[in-house]
Order: sequence, then structure tokens, then C-alpha cells
Amino acid sequence: MRRTSLAMLVALLAGGLAAGPATADGKRGRGCEANARAALADVGISAGDIREFKISVQSTTNSQGNRKTTGHFAWTKIKQCGKGSVVVSMTPQCKPVSVYTRSGCQVAGLEDC
Repeated sequence: MRRTSLAMLVALLAGGLAAGPATADGKRGRGCEANARAALADVGISAGDIREFKISVQSTTNSQGNRKTTGHFAWTKIKQCGKGSVVVSMTPQCKPVSVYTRSGCQVAGLEDC
């Protein structure tokens, strides 16, 4: 897994973001939570470091109104950051692509995008 650049983040977001947590039945984002938590552990963030965790779905809608999932994001608030989040971006199949921070959260080795 690699850390993302700002250009990659812009490219990911250009497809549109339909934010919202995975549904209780797990249809949206199935398998993403375990993969995201493993990616967080890989960069030194343990379950005990996490204050809040949610999965968002990125999707596009075609002219016929059909929605296609293009990726997932795990938005994670951690104890060491008073503001901001650690984000795991993932493919439609929930494979982690990159880990970065947002809005001023600083974690050694992660880029704040």
C-alpha cells in the first residue's frame, strides 16, 4: 500500500462522493471495515487509538440514474488529533489504496491532504 498524493486525492474525488456510513445490513461497503482497520494498523494506528470510525461510499450516477460504486473511504478520528481525520481510501472491492490525514490531523509518515 502506498500513501496518496494530492493529485491522486483530487482524481478520486472527481468521480463524485456519495457520503454516508455503510448500511446496517452491510450491503454498502461489505468487508471494508476489516480492511480499513488493517490498513490503519499497518501505519501504527491501533483500535485503542480510534475515537470514531465510519465508512463512506464514493459513486457516480449515469444519465439513466444508475449508481456505480467507484470506491470507499474510512474516515477515522483518533485520540491524538483534536481535529481532523485519518482516511483510508479503498477500491470498490474494499482493497486499501492509500492512507492520509485531513484537516490538520498530524500522524508521522502520513501526508495531510
